[in-house]
Amino acid sequence: MPIVFGTVRRVDVREWIKPTTISRARRSFLAAALVAAAATLFSAGCGFVKNTQDAEKVVARHFQMLATNGVDLALADYSDDFLKKAGKEEWRRKLTRASEKLGSFENYGTLNWKVFSNFNNGGSATTVELICQVNYSKHAARETFKLLKSGDEPNFKIVDHQIQSAALQPE
Repeated sequence: MPIVFGTVRRVDVREWIKPTTISRARRSFLAAALVAAAATLFSAGCGFVKNTQDAEKVVARHFQMLATNGVDLALADYSDDFLKKAGKEEWRRKLTRASEKLGSFENYGTLNWKVFSNFNNGGSATTVELICQVNYSKHAARETFKLLKSGDEPNFKIVDHQIQSAALQPE
């Protein structure tokens, strides 16, 4: 048995939370604050889901274009900044080479996603990162897409795209 110095007083927790210790006005304020916080979190969560769905549509269209119409039409989903940095012709060659090595597109599934929203004086921007497992006729690949929708752009655009596959490793 532990040794206790001094007097020990039992405290009844129920004394702390008696209805009379918190006024009705404070209880009403606390309840309203909790409802407002829950509504804010819920609406933010819905925005994340909608943004993810919109970004997924762009990625699905990208794969559809690669499968049916080739690389040229798939380039329309990339941002101008990405194509300037990567070089439009160079990226076209990389996608064509990847298609040749991986085979024709069959299907994909999203493994993970992240949504980032930024708000500042210049406007707002939402970035969605999608990590996809993609099956091609010859090999599989893991592809990571970063898509951006800024205040002046109504649709998501691909701002970064990485393709990882053993078939694409240098020989």
